[in-house]
Amino acid sequence: ADAVRWGVVSRNIASLVRPPRIASQEMKTLTAAEARALCQAAPGSRFGALYVLAVTTGMRQGELLALKWSAVNLEQRVVRVTGTVTRTETGLSITPPKTAGSRRAVVLASQAAAALERHRLDQAEERARLGDGWEDQDLVFTGAAGGLVDRDQLVRGDFLPLLQRAGLPLIRFHDLRHTAATLLLSQGVHPKVASEMLGHATVAITLDRYSHVTETMQRAAAESMSRLLQ
Repeated sequence: ADAVRWGVVSRNIASLVRPPRIASQEMKTLTAAEARALCQAAPGSRFGALYVLAVTTGMRQGELLALKWSAVNLEQRVVRVTGTVTRTETGLSITPPKTAGSRRAVVLASQAAAALERHRLDQAEERARLGDGWEDQDLVFTGAAGGLVDRDQLVRGDFLPLLQRAGLPLIRFHDLRHTAATLLLSQGVHPKVASEMLGHATVAITLDRYSHVTETMQRAAAESMSRLLQ
């Protein structure tokens, strides 16, 4: 399209292409009881706090793995999302969030704040044990020596085994984000608030993606109206 505007080519032949439809993956979510079981099983994992954050905040995997202690305020129970881990030709790196909405502050549930506090103590012991062998990047969640965590290795080596040990469905890591969104909306959290927590560009994305939950909310709203007018 730029070449057409510049007069380099007479037409954009790419506009004639019919792109294939992108097959959307089925969304699987944990129930409230299953999410509770995950949080209870999480302390048995080195990345337990990460899973608690994922299922309570809906933060993306890359955002969690890029989280730094300087962006964590446990007294106010707030974390700031400022980057995401991506794989480049030179390896793993932290890059800026993909949208302005993704750069946000997220208020933590008490369980998430407590999990982070325990994790910080465990990490301090690990750092002291390794001494000069620790690669200090201020990361909340790290590899064995303090560096960035490979997301695929995390899923295969820790997340899926944890689900198996807890007797939970073998879901994708991203389904923890869907679980958080579904639980928030099903508890009557305003879609705008849920959208801001999730880092969606607009609330319309939240409403469209989780329409199965908002339909239930509408039914509850209709019943409330019925009771009001009785």
